[in-house]
Amino acid sequence: MKTVNIERLRENVELLEDGTLRWKIPKQGRSKGGLAFTTRSGRERKYLCGMFAGVRLLAHRVVWALTYDEWPDGWLDHIDGDTTNNRPENLRIADPKLSNHNRRYGRCPYVGVYYYRGGYVAQIQHAGRHQYLGRFKTAEEAAKVRDARAKELYGKNANLNFP
Repeated sequence: MKTVNIERLRENVELLEDGTLRWKIPKQGRSKGGLAFTTRSGRERKYLCGMFAGVRLLAHRVVWALTYDEWPDGWLDHIDGDTTNNRPENLRIADPKLSNHNRRYGRCPYVGVYYYRGGYVAQIQHAGRHQYLGRFKTAEEAAKVRDARAKELYGKNANLNFP
C-alpha cells in the first residue's frame, strides 16, 4: 500500500479539533481553508476520502497519521459508529470483529438492535458470528440487553447505546 509522507501532509493539511481537515495551501481545484477529504467512498459510500500526492486517502486514517505521527497498522474503528466523526478521540485501532460489534441494522437507532415481525431483536457480533440475545417489546429493552452483553465481551472497548 502506497503511503504519503506525514510531514508533507502536515504542511498541506490542517486538522481541526472536531476532526475536520482543511487545506493550508491553495492548489488547482482547492482553496486555502477549504474542506479537504470530503468525497464519499467505501461500501455504502460512508467514509470521507480524497486525493493527496496522487494517492487516495481515507480521512480518518489521515486524522490518525496527523495526530500520532504514524499511519495506522490495520483497521481503524469509529467508536460511536459515525463514520464522519473523525475526531481523534473517536478513533481506535481495531480488528474486523471489534469494528463490527458497533454496527447498526436498518433504521433502528440502537447498535445491535433491529425490528422484526412485531418485536425488537437484540444481537451482537462476536468471534465472527452474530449472537442472538433475545426478542423484546421495545427497542430500548433490546438495547439494554445488548449493552450488558457488550460490556461482558468487550469491557472498556464496548460501544454502548446507553453509556
